[in-house]
Amino acid sequence: MVRHMPYVQPWKGSYRFRRRVPDHLKPIIGKDEWVAALGTKDKAEANRLVVPHIGRTDQIIRDAERGDYPPLPPDSIEPIACDWWR
Repeated sequence: MVRHMPYVQPWKGSYRFRRRVPDHLKPIIGKDEWVAALGTKDKAEANRLVVPHIGRTDQIIRDAERGDYPPLPPDSIEPIACDWWR
């Protein structure tokens, strides 16, 4: 028997990734949940395909809790630093 990984949800005959954004981070992240089609009807394949989605959203949560979300594009860092030093 293949068990579900966290955040794998049956959806319209297939599987999708669905994860709630923690309540305290909703204003920072700007959404209530993440949802993505996994593109498979196979439970074992869905469990494999969900892993990068979990990793990505774990990182977003860590960044938001540290105050580092959303990430700054590299070309905007220098002007911000220059303005700060003035």
